[in-house]
Amino acid sequence: MDVDPLNNDATLADARGIASADGFPLADLAAARNLFDAMVDGEEGESPGFLTTKQHPEQTRFACCQALFKYPAAAKTPSALVTIARTDRQKRNRAFTAELLAPEDWIRKRISGTWVGPDEVDEWSDEFGVSTAVVAHQIMDHRLAQMADY
Repeated sequence: MDVDPLNNDATLADARGIASADGFPLADLAAARNLFDAMVDGEEGESPGFLTTKQHPEQTRFACCQALFKYPAAAKTPSALVTIARTDRQKRNRAFTAELLAPEDWIRKRISGTWVGPDEVDEWSDEFGVSTAVVAHQIMDHRLAQMADY
């Protein structure tokens, strides 16, 4: 029996029944938004490199911090992937990142009453360099105040 070598992407894709003239159909970064938020990888002793599908600076920063949180925990396999999954691990990861970037204690000290309005949330999110959603979630998750318009 003669077997043709699978010596390029096109023949390998064809052998697996993947319809593509050029080999594996690669998703562009925009299409990857449904797959992951960020990735981090690096060599031992080197600074890690990051890749994110986020476009807004605040979202990029949040996603990269999530990846950075996962990075040291993966000493033998330094690559880490941040997904949009709703697993307990991903929820803890998001909570850690929110606390790192918008500390609950800092927010608590600035709340003067029982209500927080959108102007305060906007101001604090600008100061932290995060989205308003991060600040709002911190206020709601820690039950720091009632939120107007949220």
